[in-house]
Amino acid sequence: MTYIPYRSGNYVTYVERVVREMLIGFRIKFRHRGHVEGREVDFLIPRPGRPGLIVEIDGDVYHMNQERKEAKDRLLRNAGWDVIHFWGSEVLGTPAAVASAIESELEGVPVFPPPERWEKNGRDSTPAGPRGQVSPG
Repeated sequence: MTYIPYRSGNYVTYVERVVREMLIGFRIKFRHRGHVEGREVDFLIPRPGRPGLIVEIDGDVYHMNQERKEAKDRLLRNAGWDVIHFWGSEVLGTPAAVASAIESELEGVPVFPPPERWEKNGRDSTPAGPRGQVSPG
């Protein structure tokens, strides 16, 4: 697995970076590497009026333990989040299908203004989601 330095000593896999770029392209708020109930998750997306969305990128080593994965999903769902999973090979092999699957879960999620407006306001990139814990809705 290739790791890329990201934000003061943290490392992100190339696959996570691909998904992060997809989410930036959707112009929505999200949090990369957030925490819910003390568990780290890959991506958190608040969805107003309904459970938020957690996008998990599964690698071969961590997710060989199906029981542990299912227990974590139950905990996250009980905390008010929906969870979807993609294999890293799926993200790299069929990125358009992954982007489409994520996009289909984003109904009702506010979209940030077009890039021209960000430039007018002195922003040169998509705003990232809030720091720390994120509420699902």
